Amino acid sequence: MIEEYVCVFTFVFVRLFFGEPCYILSESVKPVFSRCLIARFVRGCNYYPRIGIGLLILIVLFVFLWFLFIFAAEKNASQYKQDFEAEPKIVERKERMVVYLKEGSQIVDLLNVMEAYVSLMNLENVRILKEMRNSVNRKVNCETANINKTVNAAVKQMEDIKRIRDTIGFDNIPEPLAEIAQVRLDYPEATLKELGTYLDPPVGKSGVNHRLRKLAAIAENLI
Repeated sequence: MIEEYVCVFTFVFVRLFFGEPCYILSESVKPVFSRCLIARFVRGCNYYPRIGIGLLILIVLFVFLWFLFIFAAEKNASQYKQDFEAEPKIVERKERMVVYLKEGSQIVDLLNVMEAYVSLMNLENVRILKEMRNSVNRKVNCETANINKTVNAAVKQMEDIKRIRDTIGFDNIPEPLAEIAQVRLDYPEATLKELGTYLDPPVGKSGVNHRLRKLAAIAENLI
């Protein structure tokens, strides 16, 4: 039984890797295989079963080393996780086991343990630059959003005030509201704080906002 498996394996191996000589061999072996006289083939071609046995041994050794490598990788990852409170990931990519870290702080700790101080400093420089860029972008986006909000609010206030002026006029609303309405028309780009300084007497930001809300309510009732 063993000789049969070795013979078949050797026949396929030699046919694939030795080319034309094997073709001649295969032609001579066909009647042997057709009569199931594999033992005779093995005795007549002692050289090729040896190649098959050697290749089988290499394959078994390779598979053993592969599983040994996987076991060692998982063991090292688990040990690193316990010692440094990290969570490395293990994936298989293109028939290779990859152990990787995603968190920047964990990568810094690993480089420190490995005494790769040059790479550690380079990574820290990249992280600092990235954090600075993100901080600047957040501030710019926040300021842009605030400006857009202020502009949109000012446009809405101007529309409400013009509707009141063209419909009932400023004479038919309370004097404080008429005053802030006229100031808003005179200074369309001013902030609430700046509008309060133009009133007599000056009014704080909350007071200006309160009056503008009353104007918005009046304008809404006029629709």
